[in-house]
Amino acid sequence: MLEKWTGRRMKCPWGLSGLWVALILVQGLGIGQANREAIQAWLDAYEKERQELKQGGEERFARDWIELADSYAQRARSAWQAGRLTEAELAILRARWILPTLPKELASGVKKVYGSAKLRHGPAITGLAYSADGKYFATAGSDLVVRVWDASNGREVRRIACAARPTALAFAHKNPWLAVGGHSVNVQVWNVETGQEAVAGGLTVPASVSGKAVVLGLAFHPEDRMLAVATSGQRVHIWQLETKTRLFELAGFNGQVHSVAYSRDGQYLAAGASDGLLRVFQADKGALWRAFRANTAAIYAIAFLSDKSRIAVGGQDGYVRIYEIERSQELARFKASASGTNTLAVSADGQLLAGGGILPEPLVRVWRIEDGLLLRTFRGHQHTVQGLAFDPRGQFLLSAGQDGQIRVWEMGSSQSYCELIGHEGAVWSVAVHPDGRRIASGSADSTVRLWDSPERQVIRVWKVHNLAVTVVAWSADGNLLASGSGDRTIRVLDPQSGQEKMRLEGHKGAVTCLAFAPNGKWLASGGADRQLILWDLSNGKPQRLLERYGSVVTGVAFVQGGTLLASSGGDQLVRIWHVPSLQESRVLSGHRQTVTALAASEQGALLASADGEGQIFIWQVSDGQKRHVLSGHSGPVSALAFSGDGKLLASAGADRLVRIWDLLSGSEVAQFAGHKDWVAGVAFFPDHRRVVSCGVDRTIRVWELAGQELVTSYGHTRAVRALAVAQQGQRILSGSQDTTIRWWDTASAQELAILTEHNDEITALTGDASGQFFASADRNGQVRIWELPEPSAKGAFPRVRSSFQIPRSSIYLLAFSPDASQLAMWITDSSTDKTLALYDLKTGKPLRQFAGHDRSVPVACVAFSHDAHYAAVGGQNGVVRIWDMQNGALVKTFSPFGQFVADLGFSHDKRWLVVATAQGQVQVRDYLADKTISSWKAGERTLLGLAIEPRDRFIATWHEGGEIQLWELATSKRLASFQLPGMTTSLAFVGEKQMVVGTANGTLYLLGW
Repeated sequence: MLEKWTGRRMKCPWGLSGLWVALILVQGLGIGQANREAIQAWLDAYEKERQELKQGGEERFARDWIELADSYAQRARSAWQAGRLTEAELAILRARWILPTLPKELASGVKKVYGSAKLRHGPAITGLAYSADGKYFATAGSDLVVRVWDASNGREVRRIACAARPTALAFAHKNPWLAVGGHSVNVQVWNVETGQEAVAGGLTVPASVSGKAVVLGLAFHPEDRMLAVATSGQRVHIWQLETKTRLFELAGFNGQVHSVAYSRDGQYLAAGASDGLLRVFQADKGALWRAFRANTAAIYAIAFLSDKSRIAVGGQDGYVRIYEIERSQELARFKASASGTNTLAVSADGQLLAGGGILPEPLVRVWRIEDGLLLRTFRGHQHTVQGLAFDPRGQFLLSAGQDGQIRVWEMGSSQSYCELIGHEGAVWSVAVHPDGRRIASGSADSTVRLWDSPERQVIRVWKVHNLAVTVVAWSADGNLLASGSGDRTIRVLDPQSGQEKMRLEGHKGAVTCLAFAPNGKWLASGGADRQLILWDLSNGKPQRLLERYGSVVTGVAFVQGGTLLASSGGDQLVRIWHVPSLQESRVLSGHRQTVTALAASEQGALLASADGEGQIFIWQVSDGQKRHVLSGHSGPVSALAFSGDGKLLASAGADRLVRIWDLLSGSEVAQFAGHKDWVAGVAFFPDHRRVVSCGVDRTIRVWELAGQELVTSYGHTRAVRALAVAQQGQRILSGSQDTTIRWWDTASAQELAILTEHNDEITALTGDASGQFFASADRNGQVRIWELPEPSAKGAFPRVRSSFQIPRSSIYLLAFSPDASQLAMWITDSSTDKTLALYDLKTGKPLRQFAGHDRSVPVACVAFSHDAHYAAVGGQNGVVRIWDMQNGALVKTFSPFGQFVADLGFSHDKRWLVVATAQGQVQVRDYLADKTISSWKAGERTLLGLAIEPRDRFIATWHEGGEIQLWELATSKRLASFQLPGMTTSLAFVGEKQMVVGTANGTLYLLGW
């Protein structure tokens, strides 16, 4: 941010615990305007929806998910009866969003639904819009469908089919109209309440010189009189809607026009283009008023603020900027995403600005416009964020992305905190008890205080020091509290009894830092006397003492389980010592000024050090390498703290800000402003969602890292790419683009476990013949072998037995040998394109590797026989090759159709090979005898895949549009047809006359016939 803005701060006079946290945050923005009648209507709506679910078959869903919705509804009723309306409002809203619902047009053969079927669009969302009245929001998808959703419960209320891929959406301001544009010259305007066209025949966009025009941006005039359409043809067209007259064609752009927006009074229309220029037109005249460079590269998104004089601009250069239009002056600049900002949204009250990032940083960030403070960073999208919208009341922010996900984020308060006041001097240190309820603080008033955080009350005050208390620290078990002071002593206190357990004397100057060893055996301290002391807590004596350390010791922290001790000081170095000998192990250098703060992650794998320049280094303890350099503070950093899970770092110092950093990406995710002087201490609560800070202004402040998803997703959030059936059909394993493997109980549809050991999308799963193991693989070439628990073992879940990496590869198919000693794979890598491989699972080494097809022929599909003996490879040239995986011999080559082979599969007895083309031709072939057994046409839609039932009785084919066909293999007779709401991406047979289907939107269905 170039210009520092100042503004108001809010105080939170309530405790922070449980559901009250969310309620307080809602009240903090003044948006909890609920009334008894409205909440009663929502309670009644829930009861109606609940009855509909019962009548429609609630047994299809996991019971625990329904019970969670019912519990929120009961909480809402109790709060409503007690007059706690804000609590009731939030609880019933959650209940309605959580309550499962059956998708429209669901096949009657669906027996179970695994995961959530709500807010499932997929496979990629290209646009998002929220209606001005808050009743609806809409999403556009790569599936050529626009869906309109009920904003009160997340249910789909309308579906609009598009002739071409939609790319832009806009709701009207005063009418229930939705404009839809895309890869077509026609822009449609629909009435979302009736499902009829509001503008008959739509609006025809003039084609560009190339003969094509893609609509990239849409905007309604505030009075709904006009519609602005931005196109790839470097034009903006403005229509008068009542007459369908094109009023203006705005030209002069040197690149595609990605975004258009009207000012709130309708006087101006702004347009951002690939040439980096922002152009502002007088809307009623179509005349250019201002034009200036607003981005160093392409502009992707623009949004007027609450007044017409200021506008936010986001684009390719990674910054979001705010400009004063008339003077073409940049007022502020926010660092958004290194890869660029694709979409912007401004809250209805004009206080908040949100920006969505582009892959590889698909983050959603929210800033307070008043002073540019970064309030929230939402993580969850796995691909570019394509749309953002605040609900009109500012309670929630919706985001949608190319990962096919719609996410609803609770906004909470923009800067709510609780303030603990009582110290009569500067507060130099603060520490949170492991129970998360108690806070210890040390102050220049010579006292140590113990606070009850939820009650905001002092529990105990210790006056055990003669001078300022400079540092406090808890033991890992919370049974001891240590304090260090300018009086050169360390006191070890019992927080339960309040008694002093021991007094440690040995420092010749002020004690500056303390740290307990994880095992509770040692206490390390550093002082202004240049001494580093390791204390034996069994006797209160120094175990080791390093005199004349070289400088004042500014920080101590135990790492690697307490086997090593890190220390920092004025010599600009971080030193690591063996415990208990204090023999130097390693020196970490790089700081150019005094190291002013030091902290270690809870597991001791990471160190953070900060200096007088405001730079923060993140070190990997194992090798001493720098993992990140964090820059942002404008002065010395005096305090650092890791969250318990090691994912976040809090920092604070002279600039009076508490900053939160994401250690995976090294990016800043939040700022907290409120202290009126130097911030001296900071600590995380065990829940990782709150931070406490203290400072020279004599205050202690508890900050809420609020901003979470309204409803935690149940099940996969992206396409299910792989399925495996385990333990005689009692369990189902599913692998997804969301990088997780889910472990399901087939009968109850309950999600038993989420396996998160992979770091990339899951591409293949398979089980062994015994039912004891399964293998998984991802797009990054990681293979893991899992051991399965017994079905009767409650609470048990699969555990990794072994793993190995195939560098620079993606793995798309797996099959175990009968004795589970070998694993056959279909590997795609940069050097060999497509490869068949057989690996030894004991050594993780390849036994055999060979190309399945000619190098010049792209491989379309591969199938392994169930025992991994044979592999069939289908090429895009229509040729099928069959290989013996045990000796690498080519068994057979044939071309059944001379067309693109879409998929193929072996019968379980290995007698037949079933081959299918994208055009739907299916052939059953005796491949050893080179003889066709049967052949038929499987529907009119494009065929995507096939699967054969383990007993060789049935074959399933799946097609575009969510269609699944079931065939009798022996007779080629069609037995059943199913229509699902999402495109099928994987399928596996389960037990007798059942199959589980994974879809592009992440939902799984169990079908029966």
